Amino acid sequence: MDYSLPKLTLASNDVHLWLTFLDDIQTTELRLVYQMVMTPDEQKEHKRFYYDNHKFQYLITRVLLRTTLSRYCNISPQRWRFLDNKYGRSQIKPIPRVPPFQFCLSHTDGLVALAVVLKREVGLDVENLEIKKTSKTDEQKILSQEEIKQINNFTSKNQKTRYYDYLSLKKSLIKAIGKGAQVNPDQITFHIPKTASQQTTFSTRQRINPANWKFKRVWPSRSHVATVAIRTPRELDNFFTIRRVVPLLGEKIYL
Repeated sequence: MDYSLPKLTLASNDVHLWLTFLDDIQTTELRLVYQMVMTPDEQKEHKRFYYDNHKFQYLITRVLLRTTLSRYCNISPQRWRFLDNKYGRSQIKPIPRVPPFQFCLSHTDGLVALAVVLKREVGLDVENLEIKKTSKTDEQKILSQEEIKQINNFTSKNQKTRYYDYLSLKKSLIKAIGKGAQVNPDQITFHIPKTASQQTTFSTRQRINPANWKFKRVWPSRSHVATVAIRTPRELDNFFTIRRVVPLLGEKIYL
């Protein structure tokens, strides 16, 4: 079987969101091919996971990243190397004549996702809506008092969905900023509009300019929400593409 997909172009304003649903990957043959995509260090890390589902999720995370980056240039998936900045954010180790890709990975039960752009800061978070919410104490560490108030205005049936909306927005922004614990999440308050035609905004007491950021929320399945945060003055809709992909095998464009 020919395990390859066509090359793609990533323009300066483009935002590409890649989604891999773990249930889409069924064959043992394909999993064995994926094993060979990882570096020796990644293979060692893969073996350290105790639970099979965690092993599989790690495998797909590494393979989705490596094979997707190779769709944009003539670099084999195994050649990519990554470095962590001082806050723990992963970045591509520079390669001569390779464009300045920026990326962000996220995963949850059943889904691995990757956002890819050029040059700009980007953050991504995916959440499984069927997972039990965090405790009240953890919720207060993540959400501002105003956000908690807004969630409580919803009926109990809809509170969980709105909680994950706020959580995904906030985590995507924090990942995009790339400074980890230096950003205090409860000092950021998101304002989710009532209609899709309005922009999601936020206010903060921290040194972050909300005018510099745009957000895109999508619901790739009944159980998942995905949010991309990107530092840009432009609206995202005309430059945003979503692909559902089985790495090295096939894909479907959502948007």
